[in-house]
Amino acid sequence: MWTFEHRITAAITQEQVWAVWTDVERWNAWDPGVSWAKLDGTFAVGTTCTLKPKDGPRVRAVITRCDRPLGFAVESHLPLCRLVFDHRVVEVPGGVQLTHRVTMTGPMTFLCRRLIGASIERDMPVAMARLVELATASRAGASAQRSD
Repeated sequence: MWTFEHRITAAITQEQVWAVWTDVERWNAWDPGVSWAKLDGTFAVGTTCTLKPKDGPRVRAVITRCDRPLGFAVESHLPLCRLVFDHRVVEVPGGVQLTHRVTMTGPMTFLCRRLIGASIERDMPVAMARLVELATASRAGASAQRSD
């Protein structure tokens, strides 16, 4: 098994984060490792999505946890390796704390970690910072609309 986790605290709300997370077609706007993504239904447990990593083949994943606005998890499979990307957000004084965690399990974890682990470790902090930027921008846009 291999796990990597990153946390970030930001002065935004859970709902702002949720809005960015659930806009699957725009995952590439915040995740530098994603070329494109498409949701195959509604954002709910059991729904699949298809995405194209920048440095890999197209991948199908399934939403395995969906707890609005607290987070979600998606699961995908490589040969003999299961990947779970877990996303959580909790309220803290002055905002939220986001946690993104990826876990690999299975007999080929050692190889999958060597192939994609470094890019996950490099990209996750960048992705989370961009997610916060998008969520913050959505708040600014909502405030501007209310003042019109």
